[in-house]
Amino acid sequence: MPLLVLKHPPLKQSAASRLEAASRNSPALKYGECNSDGVRALQNALLLLADPRISISDGATGNYLNQTVAAVKAFQTQNGLISDGIAGQRTITLLDALLAKRAQRSLQTLDRALGRLRHQYGNDAARAKILQQMEQAVQGLRSGNDLGLALALPVIAIIVVFFFMLMWLSLPQSQAALRELMRRTIEAVNERGEVAQEKLQELKKEIDRFLAQATEIKTDCMEETLLRDPKKHADCLRRFKLKLAAAHQALIRTLNDTITVIFDSLGRGRLRFPNAVLLRNLATAFKGYMDAVNDLLSCMECPEIPFPQFPSNPDFPF
Repeated sequence: MPLLVLKHPPLKQSAASRLEAASRNSPALKYGECNSDGVRALQNALLLLADPRISISDGATGNYLNQTVAAVKAFQTQNGLISDGIAGQRTITLLDALLAKRAQRSLQTLDRALGRLRHQYGNDAARAKILQQMEQAVQGLRSGNDLGLALALPVIAIIVVFFFMLMWLSLPQSQAALRELMRRTIEAVNERGEVAQEKLQELKKEIDRFLAQATEIKTDCMEETLLRDPKKHADCLRRFKLKLAAAHQALIRTLNDTITVIFDSLGRGRLRFPNAVLLRNLATAFKGYMDAVNDLLSCMECPEIPFPQFPSNPDFPF
C-alpha cells in the first residue's frame, strides 16, 4: 500500500525514500541501521503519536538500537502486530495511516471551530468575507501535506483562536493579518529543507510582531463608552494595561516556545510535537490574556468574550 503521509515534506527526500523502501520490506528498518535519515524519521513519527507507552529517551538519533527496538515493539503490541521490533511493511503502513487519520480529525476540528464563527457572523458582510477566505485556506489543506498539518496544527490552531477573538474585537486590519499568517503557515509546511527553514523563520518573526500588536482592542461598545463617559473609559484602560502586562508576557512566552518547537521541527525535517505540559501552559496563558480582556470589557459594561472551547485531545491543543 503506498504511503499517504510519510513521503511528504517536512521529511528529507532521503528519509522519505528510506521509509518507502521499508514499507515494501526492501529492506525493513531494523536493529543495527545507523546514521540513517529513515530511522530518524521513524523515531520522530513514533514520538509524534505522543503515546506515553512509546518511549525513546535518547530522542531521534538516527540509530536503530535497543530503545528504538523497544518503541517499535510497543507500537506493534498496541496495534495487534507481531512484536518483533522490525519496522517493515505492516508497521510502517499502519503508522502512516494513523498519522493520516489524526491529521484528518484535526482538520475536522478546525472545520467545526470555523463553522461556529460562520453561524455567528454570517450576516456581517465584512467579517463574513474574511472568514470565507480563512475557510478557503483551511480547505486547501485537504489536498495538501498531512504530515505538515499534523506538525503545524498547534500553530494553525493558535491562529484560529486569535482570529476567533479578533472577530469579536472588531479589528479588520488584525483579522486580515491573521488570515495572511494562516496562508503563509500552510504554504510553509509544504516546503522542504532550506526553503522551508527560511520561510518559517520569517513567518515566526511576523507572528512575534503580530502578538506585539494584539493588545490593540477596540469594539463598538467601547467607542460608545468613550463618548458617554470619557473618564470611565480612560480609567478602565489604565487598569487593563496593568492587568495585561503579566498575562501578555506569559502568552507571548508560551506561544514562542510552542511555535519554536514546531517551526524548528518543520525546518529541520524532523517530526517533533510540543509536549502536554507546553500545551497546557499555552492554554493557561491564553486564558489569562482573555481574562484581562474580559475584565476590560466588563469595566466598560460591554459584553464579554466567551473563551473558545475546543475538544481536548492529542490532536488539538485547546
